[in-house]
Amino acid sequence: MLSTDSSSTVHHLVEALRGSEPSQQMFVAEIKTNAVADTFMRGCLRDICRKEGLDVDADSLESLVATANGDLRHALMALQFQTIGLPRRHA
Repeated sequence: MLSTDSSSTVHHLVEALRGSEPSQQMFVAEIKTNAVADTFMRGCLRDICRKEGLDVDADSLESLVATANGDLRHALMALQFQTIGLPRRHA
């Protein structure tokens, strides 16, 4: 299971998956990461848009950054979904 949610609900789910058997515990690990800073995420998304030849306006990028809550993977998937079918500039 991969989650960016740090709520107690997720923690309890991880504990339940671990179980009480040592053989079961070795297959479950909880890895915590820090959220990606908005400025870094914004820069990454702009860079990707530039390299991919996509014209995505600043408001759309801000919306992606805000809804990602520090999860760069989420922002990238949302950008990919948002730009399906958009024309691309050619260098």
